[in-house]
Amino acid sequence: MTLTEDLVLTETMVIPENTTINGNGFSIICDGCDPVFSVERETELMLENVKFPRVYETWIKVEGPGARAEWNSSRMVGFMEWEGQ
Repeated sequence: MTLTEDLVLTETMVIPENTTINGNGFSIICDGCDPVFSVERETELMLENVKFPRVYETWIKVEGPGARAEWNSSRMVGFMEWEGQ
C-alpha cells in the first residue's frame, strides 16, 4: 500500500498477512485507537516513511509468535517482535 495523502482510521487496523505501507511522508491518524495496528502471529508489518504523531511503540501491538513490525522514516528507525511463551 502506498499513501498519497494522510490515512485517517476510525478503528484498529488488524494486519493478518505480511504488509508494507509506504507513507511517502504522509501521516496515519487514528484518534482513540489503542493500538493503531495489531500485527497477528507469523505476520510482518513494514512501515516506510510514515509519519505518526506519537512514537511507533504506542501505536503497534504484535500478537503471537512470529509477529514483527518494523519502521523506517527520517524521524526514527526500529522494530519490535513478539516476546512470549
